[in-house]
Amino acid sequence: MSTGIFNNWVTCPRPQPDAKIRLFCLPFAGGGASLYRPWTTQLAPTIEVCPIQLPGRENRYSEKPITDAHQMAQAIAAQMLPFLDRPYAIFGHSMGALLAYEVSRELARLKAKAPEILFVSAHRAPHLPRKRALLRAYEVSRELARLKAKAPEILFVSAHRAPHLPRKRALLHALPNVQFIESLKQYGGFPEEILNNQEFIDFVLPTMRSDMTLCDLYAFKNEDSQLHTPIEIFAGAGDPEAGPDEMKAWADYSQSGSNLKVFEGGHFFLRSHAKEVLDHISRSINSLSSVPN
Repeated sequence: MSTGIFNNWVTCPRPQPDAKIRLFCLPFAGGGASLYRPWTTQLAPTIEVCPIQLPGRENRYSEKPITDAHQMAQAIAAQMLPFLDRPYAIFGHSMGALLAYEVSRELARLKAKAPEILFVSAHRAPHLPRKRALLRAYEVSRELARLKAKAPEILFVSAHRAPHLPRKRALLHALPNVQFIESLKQYGGFPEEILNNQEFIDFVLPTMRSDMTLCDLYAFKNEDSQLHTPIEIFAGAGDPEAGPDEMKAWADYSQSGSNLKVFEGGHFFLRSHAKEVLDHISRSINSLSSVPN
Protein backbone atom coordinates (compact mmCIF):
# COMPACT_ATOMS: atom_id res chain seq x y z
CA MET A 1 0.00 0.00 0.00
CA SER A 2 1.17 3.52 -0.67
CA THR A 3 2.35 5.67 2.20
CA GLY A 4 -0.22 8.23 1.00
CA ILE A 5 -4.01 8.08 1.00
CA PHE A 6 -5.79 7.77 -2.31
CA ASN A 7 -7.75 10.92 -3.12
CA ASN A 8 -10.36 12.35 -5.46
CA TRP A 9 -7.79 12.48 -8.30
CA VAL A 10 -5.92 9.20 -7.79
CA THR A 11 -8.42 6.42 -7.14
CA CYS A 12 -7.78 2.78 -6.34
CA PRO A 13 -10.97 0.69 -6.44
CA ARG A 14 -9.10 -2.51 -5.49
CA PRO A 15 -5.88 -1.91 -3.52
CA GLN A 16 -3.20 -4.55 -4.03
CA PRO A 17 -0.70 -4.29 -1.13
CA ASP A 18 1.66 -6.82 -2.74
CA ALA A 19 1.52 -5.39 -6.26
CA LYS A 20 4.83 -5.01 -8.06
CA ILE A 21 3.73 -2.04 -10.15
CA ARG A 22 1.05 0.64 -10.09
CA LEU A 23 -0.82 1.41 -13.33
CA PHE A 24 -2.28 4.92 -13.57
CA CYS A 25 -5.04 5.13 -16.20
CA LEU A 26 -6.33 8.27 -17.92
CA PRO A 27 -9.73 8.39 -19.68
CA PHE A 28 -10.82 9.39 -23.14
CA ALA A 29 -12.90 12.56 -23.65
CA GLY A 30 -16.12 12.41 -21.65
CA GLY A 31 -14.93 9.39 -19.67
CA GLY A 32 -14.21 8.95 -16.00
CA ALA A 33 -12.34 6.67 -13.62
CA SER A 34 -15.12 4.06 -13.77
CA LEU A 35 -13.97 3.13 -17.30
CA TYR A 36 -11.03 1.28 -15.78
CA ARG A 37 -12.74 -0.30 -12.78
CA PRO A 38 -13.15 -3.67 -14.60
CA TRP A 39 -9.38 -3.75 -15.09
CA THR A 40 -8.91 -4.14 -11.33
CA THR A 41 -10.13 -7.73 -11.57
CA GLN A 42 -9.08 -8.49 -15.15
CA LEU A 43 -5.39 -7.74 -14.58
CA ALA A 44 -3.25 -9.80 -12.23
CA PRO A 45 -3.00 -8.68 -8.58
CA THR A 46 0.65 -7.86 -9.22
CA ILE A 47 -0.66 -4.78 -11.07
CA GLU A 48 -2.46 -2.21 -8.92
CA VAL A 49 -4.86 -0.28 -11.16
CA CYS A 50 -5.25 3.41 -10.23
CA PRO A 51 -7.70 5.26 -12.50
CA ILE A 52 -7.31 9.04 -12.51
CA GLN A 53 -10.54 10.93 -11.91
CA LEU A 54 -10.58 14.28 -13.69
CA PRO A 55 -12.76 17.18 -12.46
CA GLY A 56 -16.15 17.71 -14.09
CA ARG A 57 -17.32 14.08 -14.29
CA GLU A 58 -18.82 11.27 -12.21
CA ASN A 59 -18.30 11.96 -8.48
CA ARG A 60 -16.52 15.23 -9.41
CA TYR A 61 -19.27 16.42 -11.76
CA SER A 62 -19.90 19.63 -9.79
CA GLU A 63 -16.27 20.73 -10.08
CA LYS A 64 -15.12 23.07 -12.82
CA PRO A 65 -13.44 21.16 -15.69
CA ILE A 66 -9.92 22.04 -16.80
CA THR A 67 -9.73 22.85 -20.49
CA ASP A 68 -5.97 23.40 -20.86
CA ALA A 69 -3.91 20.22 -21.37
CA HIS A 70 -0.75 21.60 -19.79
CA GLN A 71 -2.61 22.86 -16.74
CA MET A 72 -4.38 19.50 -16.44
CA ALA A 73 -1.08 17.62 -16.68
CA GLN A 74 0.46 19.77 -13.96
CA ALA A 75 -2.48 19.09 -11.65
CA ILE A 76 -2.42 15.33 -12.30
CA ALA A 77 1.34 15.07 -11.81
CA ALA A 78 1.14 16.93 -8.49
CA GLN A 79 -1.57 14.53 -7.27
CA MET A 80 0.39 11.47 -8.40
CA LEU A 81 3.62 12.38 -6.61
CA PRO A 82 2.73 10.73 -3.25
CA PHE A 83 1.97 7.47 -5.06
CA LEU A 84 5.26 6.97 -6.88
CA ASP A 85 6.67 4.88 -4.02
CA ARG A 86 6.77 1.77 -6.20
CA PRO A 87 7.42 1.17 -9.91
CA TYR A 88 4.61 2.57 -12.02
CA ALA A 89 3.26 2.82 -15.55
CA ILE A 90 0.81 5.22 -17.19
CA PHE A 91 -1.91 4.30 -19.69
CA GLY A 92 -4.10 6.72 -21.63
CA HIS A 93 -6.60 6.29 -24.44
CA SER A 94 -7.38 9.09 -26.92
CA MET A 95 -7.43 12.32 -24.86
CA GLY A 96 -5.98 10.21 -22.05
CA ALA A 97 -2.94 9.34 -24.18
CA LEU A 98 -2.20 13.01 -24.76
CA LEU A 99 -2.52 13.67 -21.03
CA ALA A 100 -0.40 10.62 -20.16
CA TYR A 101 2.41 12.00 -22.30
CA GLU A 102 2.15 15.50 -20.86
CA VAL A 103 1.98 14.12 -17.30
CA SER A 104 5.17 12.15 -17.99
CA ARG A 105 6.86 15.34 -19.21
CA GLU A 106 5.67 17.23 -16.14
CA LEU A 107 6.98 14.53 -13.80
CA ALA A 108 10.33 14.73 -15.59
CA ARG A 109 10.38 18.51 -15.06
CA LEU A 110 9.69 17.89 -11.38
CA LYS A 111 12.61 15.41 -11.36
CA ALA A 112 10.26 12.72 -10.09
CA LYS A 113 10.81 9.04 -10.69
CA ALA A 114 9.96 8.21 -14.31
CA PRO A 115 7.35 5.63 -15.32
CA GLU A 116 8.70 2.21 -16.21
CA ILE A 117 6.59 2.27 -19.36
CA LEU A 118 4.12 4.64 -21.03
CA PHE A 119 1.10 3.28 -22.92
CA VAL A 120 -0.35 5.69 -25.50
CA SER A 121 -3.51 4.55 -27.23
CA ALA A 122 -5.61 6.04 -30.05
CA HIS A 123 -4.20 9.56 -30.14
CA ARG A 124 -1.90 10.72 -32.92
CA ALA A 125 1.63 11.85 -31.98
CA PRO A 126 1.34 15.33 -30.46
CA HIS A 127 3.13 17.22 -33.25
CA LEU A 128 0.79 15.91 -35.97
CA PRO A 129 -2.21 17.96 -37.15
CA ARG A 130 -5.68 16.67 -36.35
CA LYS A 131 -7.48 14.83 -39.11
CA ARG A 132 -10.59 16.80 -38.33
CA ALA A 133 -8.58 19.92 -39.14
CA LEU A 134 -7.43 20.56 -42.69
CA LEU A 135 -4.22 18.70 -43.49
CA ARG A 136 -2.09 21.54 -44.69
CA ALA A 137 0.60 21.23 -47.32
CA TYR A 138 2.52 23.68 -45.16
CA GLU A 139 2.53 21.23 -42.21
CA VAL A 140 3.61 18.39 -44.49
CA SER A 141 6.53 20.49 -45.70
CA ARG A 142 7.53 21.26 -42.11
CA GLU A 143 7.42 17.56 -41.22
CA LEU A 144 9.59 16.68 -44.23
CA ALA A 145 12.12 19.32 -43.11
CA ARG A 146 12.08 17.88 -39.59
CA LEU A 147 12.87 14.45 -41.09
CA LYS A 148 15.72 16.06 -43.07
CA ALA A 149 14.08 14.91 -46.30
CA LYS A 150 14.53 16.63 -49.65
CA ALA A 151 12.53 19.86 -49.72
CA PRO A 152 9.89 20.55 -52.39
CA GLU A 153 11.05 22.77 -55.23
CA ILE A 154 7.96 24.92 -54.75
CA LEU A 155 4.97 24.85 -52.42
CA PHE A 156 1.51 25.78 -53.74
CA VAL A 157 -0.98 26.86 -51.07
CA SER A 158 -4.54 27.50 -52.11
CA ALA A 159 -7.69 28.68 -50.30
CA HIS A 160 -6.42 28.31 -46.72
CA ARG A 161 -5.53 31.12 -44.33
CA ALA A 162 -1.89 31.61 -43.25
CA PRO A 163 -1.16 29.21 -40.34
CA HIS A 164 -0.81 31.94 -37.70
CA LEU A 165 -4.28 33.34 -38.41
CA PRO A 166 -7.30 32.14 -36.41
CA ARG A 167 -9.78 29.71 -37.98
CA LYS A 168 -13.03 31.17 -39.25
CA ARG A 169 -14.79 27.80 -39.07
CA ALA A 170 -15.75 26.28 -35.75
CA LEU A 171 -13.64 23.60 -34.09
CA LEU A 172 -15.37 20.48 -32.86
CA HIS A 173 -15.87 21.76 -29.31
CA ALA A 174 -17.56 24.92 -30.67
CA LEU A 175 -20.10 23.18 -32.90
CA PRO A 176 -23.84 23.58 -32.20
CA ASN A 177 -25.28 20.73 -30.15
CA VAL A 178 -26.78 18.78 -33.04
CA GLN A 179 -23.57 18.86 -35.10
CA PHE A 180 -21.46 18.16 -32.04
CA ILE A 181 -23.46 15.03 -31.21
CA GLU A 182 -23.33 13.86 -34.84
CA SER A 183 -19.54 14.24 -34.72
CA LEU A 184 -19.39 12.12 -31.56
CA LYS A 185 -21.32 9.36 -33.29
CA GLN A 186 -18.55 9.08 -35.89
CA TYR A 187 -16.08 8.02 -33.20
CA GLY A 188 -18.28 5.18 -31.97
CA GLY A 189 -17.54 5.65 -28.26
CA PHE A 190 -21.18 5.72 -27.19
CA PRO A 191 -24.00 3.51 -28.52
CA GLU A 192 -26.27 5.51 -30.81
CA GLU A 193 -29.31 4.84 -28.61
CA ILE A 194 -27.44 6.53 -25.74
CA LEU A 195 -26.59 9.56 -27.86
CA ASN A 196 -30.25 9.79 -28.84
CA ASN A 197 -31.27 9.96 -25.18
CA GLN A 198 -31.80 13.64 -24.37
CA GLU A 199 -31.41 13.14 -20.62
CA PHE A 200 -28.02 11.52 -21.14
CA ILE A 201 -26.97 14.22 -23.60
CA ASP A 202 -27.89 16.99 -21.18
CA PHE A 203 -25.78 15.30 -18.51
CA VAL A 204 -22.66 14.44 -20.50
CA LEU A 205 -22.52 17.32 -23.01
CA PRO A 206 -20.76 19.86 -20.74
CA THR A 207 -18.03 17.33 -19.92
CA MET A 208 -17.60 16.36 -23.57
CA ARG A 209 -17.34 20.00 -24.67
CA SER A 210 -14.76 20.74 -21.99
CA ASP A 211 -12.67 17.73 -22.97
CA MET A 212 -12.89 18.50 -26.67
CA THR A 213 -11.84 22.07 -25.91
CA LEU A 214 -8.75 20.66 -24.19
CA CYS A 215 -7.97 18.53 -27.25
CA ASP A 216 -8.82 21.13 -29.91
CA LEU A 217 -6.77 23.90 -28.29
CA TYR A 218 -3.77 21.77 -27.33
CA ALA A 219 -0.51 23.41 -28.39
CA PHE A 220 2.52 21.15 -28.60
CA LYS A 221 5.67 22.53 -26.96
CA ASN A 222 8.80 21.07 -28.52
CA GLU A 223 11.27 21.63 -25.68
CA ASP A 224 12.22 18.50 -23.70
CA SER A 225 9.76 16.48 -25.76
CA GLN A 226 11.61 13.17 -25.56
CA LEU A 227 11.12 10.84 -22.60
CA HIS A 228 13.56 8.43 -20.96
CA THR A 229 10.75 5.88 -20.86
CA PRO A 230 9.82 3.10 -23.30
CA ILE A 231 6.54 3.74 -25.09
CA GLU A 232 4.00 1.08 -26.04
CA ILE A 233 1.86 2.47 -28.86
CA PHE A 234 -1.66 1.10 -29.40
CA ALA A 235 -3.51 1.79 -32.64
CA GLY A 236 -6.81 0.67 -34.14
CA ALA A 237 -6.46 -0.64 -37.69
CA GLY A 238 -9.66 1.15 -38.69
CA ASP A 239 -9.31 4.29 -36.58
CA PRO A 240 -10.08 7.30 -38.83
CA GLU A 241 -8.63 9.77 -36.32
CA ALA A 242 -5.41 8.08 -35.15
CA GLY A 243 -4.58 5.10 -37.33
CA PRO A 244 -1.27 3.21 -37.37
CA ASP A 245 0.46 5.78 -39.59
CA GLU A 246 -0.29 8.61 -37.14
CA MET A 247 0.43 6.48 -34.09
CA LYS A 248 3.85 5.20 -35.18
CA ALA A 249 5.20 8.75 -35.00
CA TRP A 250 5.12 8.38 -31.19
CA ALA A 251 8.40 6.48 -31.59
CA ASP A 252 10.16 9.85 -31.88
CA TYR A 253 9.26 10.67 -28.27
CA SER A 254 11.20 7.96 -26.47
CA GLN A 255 14.92 7.62 -25.95
CA SER A 256 14.32 4.15 -24.52
CA GLY A 257 12.58 2.45 -27.43
CA SER A 258 9.00 1.91 -28.53
CA ASN A 259 6.70 -0.72 -29.95
CA LEU A 260 3.61 -0.33 -32.13
CA LYS A 261 0.75 -2.76 -31.53
CA VAL A 262 -2.16 -2.62 -33.99
CA PHE A 263 -5.55 -3.97 -32.90
CA GLU A 264 -8.55 -4.71 -35.05
CA GLY A 265 -11.32 -2.15 -34.68
CA GLY A 266 -11.81 1.59 -34.82
CA HIS A 267 -11.12 4.42 -32.41
CA PHE A 268 -12.65 2.56 -29.47
CA PHE A 269 -10.87 -0.79 -29.86
CA LEU A 270 -10.23 -0.33 -26.13
CA ARG A 271 -13.80 -1.54 -25.65
CA SER A 272 -14.31 -3.84 -28.64
CA HIS A 273 -11.01 -5.68 -28.09
CA ALA A 274 -10.56 -5.23 -24.34
CA LYS A 275 -9.11 -8.70 -23.71
CA GLU A 276 -6.40 -8.27 -26.35
CA VAL A 277 -5.52 -4.83 -24.96
CA LEU A 278 -5.23 -6.14 -21.40
CA ASP A 279 -3.22 -9.17 -22.50
CA HIS A 280 -0.72 -6.92 -24.25
CA ILE A 281 -0.49 -4.58 -21.25
CA SER A 282 0.21 -7.57 -19.00
CA ARG A 283 2.89 -8.95 -21.31
CA SER A 284 4.55 -5.54 -21.65
CA ILE A 285 4.69 -5.03 -17.90
CA ASN A 286 5.85 -8.57 -17.18
CA SER A 287 8.71 -8.15 -19.66
CA LEU A 288 10.15 -5.17 -17.81
CA SER A 289 13.50 -6.07 -16.31
CA SER A 290 13.22 -3.15 -13.90
CA VAL A 291 10.11 -4.58 -12.24
CA PRO A 292 10.62 -7.58 -9.90
CA ASN A 293 8.64 -10.71 -10.73
